[in-house]
Amino acid sequence: NFPLVSISNGNACTKSIGIGQYFQYSISAADAIKPKPDKSMFLLACEKLQIQAEQLIHIGDSIRYDIEGAYQAGCRSIWLNQDGEVVLNHQAEVVIKQLSELLDFDLSR
Repeated sequence: NFPLVSISNGNACTKSIGIGQYFQYSISAADAIKPKPDKSMFLLACEKLQIQAEQLIHIGDSIRYDIEGAYQAGCRSIWLNQDGEVVLNHQAEVVIKQLSELLDFDLSR
């Protein structure tokens, strides 16, 4: 129901690992001015999708790179905290332990 964009500081190619068909765009650090947590990768995703920053929901597993970066860009975020890490005062809107938990949320608001 939502267009997907992969945002990675690495150089993984979604097509070569067999998941490219699920993403409209893939953005690597080489595509943006600076890597995450800089806001440029998130804003580039917004530009490609032609949406405002507050309409983007970033799902990431790193508080520093994903959640803080999304927050700095004005985007919403969901922290995939698979290890049960305890972090106080984070900026994630939602914390999940596995991706299947996304089915329980209304992400359209």
